Amino acid sequence: MKPVNFRGNNTVYGEGQPEYQPLPARLSKDEKVVTTVWELTPEELEEIKVTRRVKIKQGVFGEPLQPLKVAVLKQHELY
Repeated sequence: MKPVNFRGNNTVYGEGQPEYQPLPARLSKDEKVVTTVWELTPEELEEIKVTRRVKIKQGVFGEPLQPLKVAVLKQHELY
């Protein structure tokens, strides 16, 4: 799975930092919500068809868990 550019992204986290993969994102105007889009590999797509499950790991660094929403990108949202 890899992060991808998408319509409306307005920032890239980790850009120019070789230890990180650049993460295209959309930061909301009030800077309270960050949206990213991820693309599945063909192998991941086949696996998700079977398991119908996604595992999410979120670093909290000792702080409270922040709200998280996972959604399927609709075709009309692609470009």
